[in-house]
Amino acid sequence: MKYGMLLLPLLALTGCYNECRLEPSELSGTESRVLSNRYLRAEVVPAVCGAVVSLQYRPTGASLTEPFEYSVGKIDLLPDQASANAAGSRTWLWKEKNMLCSRFTVQGESSGPDLCETVLSARYYQGTPVTLERRIRLERNSSMLKLFLTFRNPGKKECTVIPWENGVMQLNPERMDDVLIPGRGGVDRIGEYGVQRLERDRIFVDDAAVHAKEVKIAPARNWIARRNTASPLILAVRTDMKNLLPEGFLYAWKMQGNSPVHTMEIIFSPFPLKSGAEKTLEVEYLIFQGLEDLKEICGDTGIDCRVMDSKIRFFLCGARPVAADTLSIILTSSKGGEIVLGNAKVPSLTPGVVETFSFDLPSLPAGEYRICGIFGSGKKFTLLDPVVLISGAGIFPVQMGY
Repeated sequence: MKYGMLLLPLLALTGCYNECRLEPSELSGTESRVLSNRYLRAEVVPAVCGAVVSLQYRPTGASLTEPFEYSVGKIDLLPDQASANAAGSRTWLWKEKNMLCSRFTVQGESSGPDLCETVLSARYYQGTPVTLERRIRLERNSSMLKLFLTFRNPGKKECTVIPWENGVMQLNPERMDDVLIPGRGGVDRIGEYGVQRLERDRIFVDDAAVHAKEVKIAPARNWIARRNTASPLILAVRTDMKNLLPEGFLYAWKMQGNSPVHTMEIIFSPFPLKSGAEKTLEVEYLIFQGLEDLKEICGDTGIDCRVMDSKIRFFLCGARPVAADTLSIILTSSKGGEIVLGNAKVPSLTPGVVETFSFDLPSLPAGEYRICGIFGSGKKFTLLDPVVLISGAGIFPVQMGY
């Protein structure tokens, strides 16, 4: 009986730990809102573009942003001058003057055990006719932060909007992260911008060996991510592919020198907003603990893949609970043929737990083979990297993204 009495408070505490919470707070002298669950703690500051200025992964205690700094200068007879650093995640308008301290107002909030969210908006954003609303949401048992960005045109004239999701994040403050950019091959121009030309669709790794300060790449997938050998985490930003086409691109910028600052950003395809019209875009920040690299995101599952010792090895991790499923792996050749490697039973996935699978490579004709997967639930993927290259019977060189 005593053990039962002790267990009840423990279960109650565990339930509270799992639940979502939204709380008012203060950071660096200005008001903030904190959204949290068992995996994430996200702090939002209305005074600086409604930005997520602090993001923490709670199981490891890792802070994924540099410390937030905010100050207000007071000069007689002049408006207060607010200033802040660029830590975290904010939404800007491409081609418009950036304002780190554009003030948003809180329009609504909700908090329950399964979901919490805060809704903020700003009129005449960045000096344009546009009203921007940022709805920031966290769900129970999820290592994924969701943003719903609504652009409204209350003016009398049509305007063109180019949203820009600006992410200044870091997995380790001592060493610059690599940024993983899934790029479309054979493209050297997107709209009015020149972009990095790739010889084929692949994951371009913007690391310290890439000397360019900034990289623009035509998207082959709807995400951009970062990794660091000094961190057990992968951090990805994802949106809907249709909002990247035809003229959106993926972007990374380095501070260079000895600075760890390395952004990962999404520039959306421009769209017109007629008078009185609105459009909503969804952006997700996903964290996968235990993956060393990221080759694809299928549903809410992060996938890493290696070809080693005549085997294809898969590493899967969910950004939220994913039901048990089956996975079929298929190789598709550049000549159009398909080879089914086999099926695997995938247990239910939870954030922070990696499941691994291996498939044997048979003897194959010389050629290039893409790795594809089909889940029993119907979700499919085709990996950009690695590509299996067969140069002779029993020889399996691998072309990796780099």
